[in-house]
Amino acid sequence: MVASALSRMSRNNSTVRGRLWRASNPTLDAAYANIGLTELAQGRQAEAEATFRKAIQAAPASGAARLALANFLWSVRRTQEAEQAFKDALALNPADLAANRALGMFYMSSARTAEAEPYFKTIAQNARTTDAAINLADYYIVRRRQLAVADLY
Repeated sequence: MVASALSRMSRNNSTVRGRLWRASNPTLDAAYANIGLTELAQGRQAEAEATFRKAIQAAPASGAARLALANFLWSVRRTQEAEQAFKDALALNPADLAANRALGMFYMSSARTAEAEPYFKTIAQNARTTDAAINLADYYIVRRRQLAVADLY
């Protein structure tokens, strides 16, 4: 009976320790992303990619993890894979402002500016901030289009 109670206490302490660790530490996907960025800065591309993929494994529902991988792939000019990774991040949360901006910028830099518009509109309509409006305005300047107030709100 005592052994059974001690076993339950041990399991409960383990659970509590795990919860305390998660509460006091950043998410695992963010930690992996930071490690991946460090590896990339050190020129260790293969290790960085593996780490970004571990971030996705650690938190499959994390758009931030997929966005980190997408940005990595874009930085090493693996554009088809990067585009898919950006879309995967958006599929998890279509209103994610960072993912919308990243995919919009990806299309702008790839000379596919017409494809960027819905992403910048999503930012402007959901964020309702000056920065969001400026992103959309910049897009219209590049496209040589008139910005309508209705596009902002």
